[in-house]
Amino acid sequence: MLFSDSLIVDLVTIISTIVVVSIAYCKWKLSYWNNTGLPTLSPVFPFGDTKELLLGQKSFGEQFQDLYKEIRAKGWKHAGVYLAIQPFYLPVDPKIIKHIWQVDFQHFVNHGNYINEEVDPLSGHLFNLEDAKWKEMRVKLTPTFTSGKMKMMFQTLADCTHGLKTIMNECATSGTPIEIKDVLGRFTTDIIGSAAFGLECNSLKDPDSTFRKYGKKVFELQGWERIKVLAQFALPHSFLRAIKFKQTQSDVEKFFMKVVRDTADYREKNKIYRKDFMHLLLQLKNRGKVSDDEKVTQENGKTGEKALTMNEVAAQAFVFFLAGFETSSTLMTFTLYELATNPDIQGKLREEINTVLAKHDGQMTYEAMMEMTYMEKVLNGNVFLPFSL
Repeated sequence: MLFSDSLIVDLVTIISTIVVVSIAYCKWKLSYWNNTGLPTLSPVFPFGDTKELLLGQKSFGEQFQDLYKEIRAKGWKHAGVYLAIQPFYLPVDPKIIKHIWQVDFQHFVNHGNYINEEVDPLSGHLFNLEDAKWKEMRVKLTPTFTSGKMKMMFQTLADCTHGLKTIMNECATSGTPIEIKDVLGRFTTDIIGSAAFGLECNSLKDPDSTFRKYGKKVFELQGWERIKVLAQFALPHSFLRAIKFKQTQSDVEKFFMKVVRDTADYREKNKIYRKDFMHLLLQLKNRGKVSDDEKVTQENGKTGEKALTMNEVAAQAFVFFLAGFETSSTLMTFTLYELATNPDIQGKLREEINTVLAKHDGQMTYEAMMEMTYMEKVLNGNVFLPFSL
């Protein structure tokens, strides 16, 4: 008999077995780099080398910067680290990094993130896809980010700057302090909402707008959401798929899926053309490729070969938001801080902006932006830090 006559004894036995097996599995995972023969730090169960990250004490960048410095301090060219119990390879030697980029890139295309397109459709974006699926999606999306397509979308992006200018003028006139990180976060929300989802979010005018609310919720990791992030790195992905684990919050998924579906339906039925990323995604959905014309559907009404599904369109628009919202607002915040503390650089940048705009009748055009070479150096951090990337 597998079970005794006592329910309590059976439960204790089952729970004890699960605990023992789980601990054994985690210890086995944390021995991966030792078994491989690669130098490793001192991982601690169940956090690995990223305890401060998983407890919310440090950001992803700060945690891996610390790991990088620790590996460099030991004189190692590369090492194995653990995010929870998930092994990560961390090269620090420039020659190894260059070799990966130029020669062995095909072996490093997967990020190792959890993905389940069936139960969590927004997880099926380019950053999560692996192997052949990643390659196919990359081939489809590459034409959407050419210089020609960026030029096409530029005015759509530029139109979103009017609200930012209004807020800055009002605060400058009244002398009112401003929380610039929040304002820039609302600004990038408006830009991405307009370019990726075809929406006028008005987050600058209304900080509590619906799009802003769900946009912020994506990055809020408290309580159960933080445990879910840990689970993605601590548990086998096959197990997570078996229990139909979802990393995206249900209300967030419902909102973004509805926004994309409603936008797609409206544009397709009314043959609406708008110079934005959503237009290109709808071409991929209906025609299977990106075209330079204003049509989102085929002449014969049929769907093109290898076209994107609605879920795939939503996922790519979603990752466009993930990749641009927090990163862009953070970059602008630090750039403005550096400009405020380096008035000589600020003056030189102002001079370039005024000179270039004067040549373009005061209009912020794509061509004008391309002429602002010092602006590019400022955004890259080259004029502030000598070794910026």
